[in-house]
Amino acid sequence: MNKLIAIVMLCALAGIALAQYQEVWEAEIYDPQRMYTIGIAQADFDPNLEIAVIDNQYRTDQYQYIRFIDAATGDEKYVTDEFYYIYTDVPNQPRLVDLDNDGRAELLFLAQYDPGELPLLFMYKYLPGGKGSANPHKRTHALKPVTKKAAAAPAAPAPKAKD
Repeated sequence: MNKLIAIVMLCALAGIALAQYQEVWEAEIYDPQRMYTIGIAQADFDPNLEIAVIDNQYRTDQYQYIRFIDAATGDEKYVTDEFYYIYTDVPNQPRLVDLDNDGRAELLFLAQYDPGELPLLFMYKYLPGGKGSANPHKRTHALKPVTKKAAAAPAAPAPKAKD
């Protein structure tokens, strides 16, 4: 009997030792040289966590934005407005923090909309039913939902209007 228990335990340990990580999903990163992971948190009402990353919206564009990727599926869920520069140095790192104690993380970060502008402190949060803005330079401060079509083929940026 002891020999049987020993064999069963050995088989169980061998099964654990042979277990491996497997790829579950992959997500396209538009500019790996400038990509920065902010963190992982619950940002909306579904049961899946979201991964927040800074990325370029267009491969040839210098502007950045923050993407929220579903941690369970790899689907891009939300994006922020576009920014010329999002600060990532140690004292100014973007943070995911539950500022209003509602159980969902808000995004707190320092950024510049355009070159030469003073940096501003921003707080974004998920708002149910929020549409965001179709204009990438309109300052909405709301996370914009991403549709499968928009995530697969981002449109070219619209030219900026001169003041």
